[in-house]
Amino acid sequence: MEELNKFADKAYNILNNKETQTIYNRSKKIISTLFNKDKECDLNTIIFRLTLIDSYYSTQINSKRLFGIEDLAKEIYRISENKDKIIINKCDLFLNDLNANSEIKSLIESKKYGINKIGKDAGHAVSLISKYLYFLMEYNFPIYDSLAKKSYEKIKSKYQNLKLPEIDKKNCNSYFEGLKKLNSVSRINNFNKLDNLLWLIGKITSGSLSLIIDRINYVNLVEEAEVETKVKNIKTKWKNNKDKLDKINIDEIIRKFIKNNKNLNKIIKDKELIEFINFSFGFNNNNNI
Repeated sequence: MEELNKFADKAYNILNNKETQTIYNRSKKIISTLFNKDKECDLNTIIFRLTLIDSYYSTQINSKRLFGIEDLAKEIYRISENKDKIIINKCDLFLNDLNANSEIKSLIESKKYGINKIGKDAGHAVSLISKYLYFLMEYNFPIYDSLAKKSYEKIKSKYQNLKLPEIDKKNCNSYFEGLKKLNSVSRINNFNKLDNLLWLIGKITSGSLSLIIDRINYVNLVEEAEVETKVKNIKTKWKNNKDKLDKINIDEIIRKFIKNNKNLNKIIKDKELIEFINFSFGFNNNNNI
């Protein structure tokens, strides 16, 4: 518990550092300006919020289904009764009892939003909804995210004394139950810090650092990874393979580089980030991490 608390704090410090203008903290600040629980919230405002979140977080509701944003916005508007405070209170009730029948549970689990091109229901929107509620609740709501799922499983395996429940892939409510349990038994007791911890572990172990470090450090990292790995002339190959970009997995190259390199401090100046990188690759000494 002490170790998880320590690295939850580090993840928060890394991602919310006011002096480091990363894409992550800049986009978070921009989206947050659209949420003010003291004001009434009309349908157009909800649509604008959802569209911006969908764009920044690549939940792809707008691009992969028709009328998805509009359908979801109308349901949120109905539940909120034109006031953010009302839906905030309903979120509190949901978090207090995840299994109780509630409008928030229905919003997340039961409703479907948008249609495909032949007019059939396109499905749920759990990820986008959870992100909307995360900002609405001033970051006090668990984000539903594939990276967080993978990180949760790593933590569950390493810290077996926490006795975390299994997450049922077909039941998104079990995901929220798992994160609520982890938030409590780890004594992090802060969904924002918990999300930072899980998301950052996921990003690092997948080698996707563009949202975490600034542009100069990212370019330097790619150049150093090119020198240290067997893949030579990364930029040239990337440029000349526009139709076959999947053959050059830059994230995988970076992942291998940061996992095995002992001199990251020459590229990354943030000591907390380097310590967090080492922590992230330390789960069960799994070669697939």
